[in-house]
Amino acid sequence: MEPHRTNVIIFPKVREVAEAAERAKQEAKERGHAKRARLSAGAKQAATTIGTGALATVLYLVFLILWWLRGPVRFLLGLASFASLITLPIMWLGLDSANKTHIMLSVAGVGLGASALMWFYDALLMRLAPEPILFST
Repeated sequence: MEPHRTNVIIFPKVREVAEAAERAKQEAKERGHAKRARLSAGAKQAATTIGTGALATVLYLVFLILWWLRGPVRFLLGLASFASLITLPIMWLGLDSANKTHIMLSVAGVGLGASALMWFYDALLMRLAPEPILFST
């Protein structure tokens, strides 16, 4: 059996109308795809804009919380750093213990670590700040 065989006889004028209708259907289909593609691009752009705004809002909230905690955090880290600075010479001169070196290295590590954390905390705040800021202390 031959494919696409039918008993309908298509006359020349009817064939032209049928082809025109088929072309019109195809063009409408292509316009629909193009419209959906434009809508998809617009939806992607809107989603990107909303996502960027939401991320900026979350980062700003994190910045505000960290900014609010900056004073107590710097006080505690400065206290640890200052205490180790004062403790090291006292231990060097007055401690007579078998593991004096280990204790002094631990105290020095705590002091340097506290100073590094203070620096890192301020660097993080500067990175999260919505506009460039300068710290007074």
